[in-house]
Amino acid sequence: MPMDNCIPYGNYEELKKSVLGALMSIIRRTKGNCVTFTSKKIAITAGLPPTPVLLTVIRDILEGLHEDGLISRYSKGSHGVKYMITRNSPLWQWAKTVDIQEVATLLATH
Repeated sequence: MPMDNCIPYGNYEELKKSVLGALMSIIRRTKGNCVTFTSKKIAITAGLPPTPVLLTVIRDILEGLHEDGLISRYSKGSHGVKYMITRNSPLWQWAKTVDIQEVATLLATH
């Protein structure tokens, strides 16, 4: 997502693709059975500025994935919500085998 004079959260669907891309990148780099992350880690991985407004929008996207049963909440503390995704999640399998466009399509139909 280009950052030239644009508001990163101006287009929700583009931001959602960036979040999914960052999440897929984190999953692909992991060597274990699960990975934990926060909205700030997603923002930094996606190359987005970790501003409070943007982190709130990213958290909303992550909550949507949680409601769909694709990720789970690991903990909630004073520094926000930490999420977890395990090898058993369909999103984990999709991240290991398909590209971002296909994952976005799969989530739209899931």
